[in-house]
Amino acid sequence: MSNQSILVYCAAVLFALGNGLMWPSVLSLLSKRAGVIHQGAVQGMAGSFGSLASIIGLTVGGFLYHFLGAATFLISAAVIFAVFIISFRLLKDR
Repeated sequence: MSNQSILVYCAAVLFALGNGLMWPSVLSLLSKRAGVIHQGAVQGMAGSFGSLASIIGLTVGGFLYHFLGAATFLISAAVIFAVFIISFRLLKDR
């Protein structure tokens, strides 16, 4: 197995771990903000928008990688960091 294959597997494990930690947290925040009456509808919409975001994100990511190469990962890191910073606003609003 090459070093590149090992790196890909490690990245996939980290991605799965991050997604596994993130998604339940997001659903928890959404359900608390929605209230008891609207929890199901809000979580259903969150699942739908999450699926749509995956489709759009993977498509745009593929195009970016085709045109920009490895710089795509820097752009992804910048977007994730921006979301991280913005998420502190949610914690303040609680």
